[in-house]
Amino acid sequence: MKKSTKKIVLAMLVIFGLSSMNFAETVDAIGTTAAENEALVSQEVPLNNEGYPLLASYTVSVPDNMNIMEIDYNQYNIAYSYVVSTRNTVNIRQQPTTSSPVVKQLGFYGKINVFEKVTGQYFKSSDSDEWFRVYWYKGDEIKTGYIYAPIVTFREFRLNLASEKIKALEDFFETHDNMGKVNNYKHYNGYAPRYHGKTVDAFGYSRDQSAPMYDNPANSDEFRYVLDGMIFNIQSKANGYYYVYVPDFDAYGYIPSKFVSVTNQVKKLDQLIFVDNLNQNIFTLQKTDGTWFLKSLSYATTGKLSEYKEPTVPGFYAAIQKKDSFLYLDDKTDELDGYAPYAIRFNGGAYLHGFPVNYRWNTEQVLVEEPEFDDQGIMIKEAVYEEERVGSPIDPGMIEYSYTLGTVPLSHKCVRNPTSHAKYMYDWIKLDECIVVIIE
Repeated sequence: MKKSTKKIVLAMLVIFGLSSMNFAETVDAIGTTAAENEALVSQEVPLNNEGYPLLASYTVSVPDNMNIMEIDYNQYNIAYSYVVSTRNTVNIRQQPTTSSPVVKQLGFYGKINVFEKVTGQYFKSSDSDEWFRVYWYKGDEIKTGYIYAPIVTFREFRLNLASEKIKALEDFFETHDNMGKVNNYKHYNGYAPRYHGKTVDAFGYSRDQSAPMYDNPANSDEFRYVLDGMIFNIQSKANGYYYVYVPDFDAYGYIPSKFVSVTNQVKKLDQLIFVDNLNQNIFTLQKTDGTWFLKSLSYATTGKLSEYKEPTVPGFYAAIQKKDSFLYLDDKTDELDGYAPYAIRFNGGAYLHGFPVNYRWNTEQVLVEEPEFDDQGIMIKEAVYEEERVGSPIDPGMIEYSYTLGTVPLSHKCVRNPTSHAKYMYDWIKLDECIVVIIE
C-alpha cells in the first residue's frame, strides 16, 4: 500500500465510529426541544462519535472490478469525498454550532476532506441544519471540525460511475475489433458542413474540428457531428465513407473517409483517464490481470463556456499525442502568451496538462502617434506610446499548483492539473492502450 493511501485509511480508522452518548442530552445541546428529542430517540437515529445525529458517512464504495490500495500518486492527500469553498472564506468550528470556537478557516476556493454529515444548528436563511464534519492533518496528527453544509460544495471521486463506464468500454472492445477515430485537428481535413446553416447540431455538438456522421449519405441534410478524437468501430468502407458504430452515441452512421484515422488505435484497453466535469477532479486506472488498479487522484480544472473559452465535452476519446509542452496565445491579441507543460491531446486543441505558465517579456515604449501643437506652439494633443515586446520570451519556470485547481471550470477547453500530476500521466501513459473518458 502506498504512503498516501495508508494516511487516508488511517484517518478513517481514527475518526469514524458511533457513540453511546445519551442521545437526548446531545440533541438538547444543539437546540432541539424535549418533544423533538423524544421523537428522535424513538426513531433510533444513529450518532457519530461526538454524539451528533449522523445523516451520512462518506466511506468509499469500491467497485468489484477495482483495487484502490496501490495508488502511485495522491500528492495532496485527497480523500474520496471532500468539500470546496466556492464563495468566500468559511469557518471550521469545533462543534456544529456558531457558538463553538473557530478551529480553522477554509479560504476562497479552499478544499478539505469530509467524512460525515450531521445535524447541527439550524439557520432559517438557508432552511438547513446540516453540517459536514471535515478533517485535516497537522503534522502526523488528525484534526476534525464542522462546516455548515450550505456554504460549501460537496465533491467526490465517482468510482462507481467510472466502473459503469469501464464495463461499457470493455463490452465495446470485446465485441468490436476494428478501431478508428475522428481526425480533424485544426480542420486539417476540411470543415464539416453546417447543420441546417448552424454550427451546432440537434444534439448540441459543435462543428469545430468535427466530422459529419450521416444516417444515409444520399441525404446530406441529416447528420450529426462526431468530435475530433472520439473513438468508434469501423464496420465497413465503401464509396468514400466509413460505416461506423460510435459508442458515445450508441449509433451507427457514415463518416467521410477523409475525416477518419485508423493509425495508432487502441487495440488493448489497459489504461483509463477519467475527468469529472461535475466534481472538477481526475483519476487514472491501470488494468493488470483483469483488475483495474486506481493509480492517481488529483484536482483538475476543465473548460468554461464563455467568449474565448469552450467546455470540455463528455465522451470517449483516444489519447492522441504527447508533447513536453504546447504554446498558447493571448485571447485578445493572438500573440504568444505562454505554455502548458506535460501535455496529452485528446480532442481538438484540448489537452490534459500541467498548470499554464505565462511568459514574461522585456518591453520598450514605441511612439505610435506624434503630439499635435496649435499655431502658438501649445500642445493640444499628447503623443501616444505603446509597450512593445523586445527580444525572446522569458520563462519564469513551471508552476506546480494554484488554488483555482479543482474548483469551478475556468480553462479554454483543456484539463488543467497540478504539474506533478500532469508529469505522472505523461510518463505513465501508453497512447495505444489508453482512453480518456470525460464524464458529466
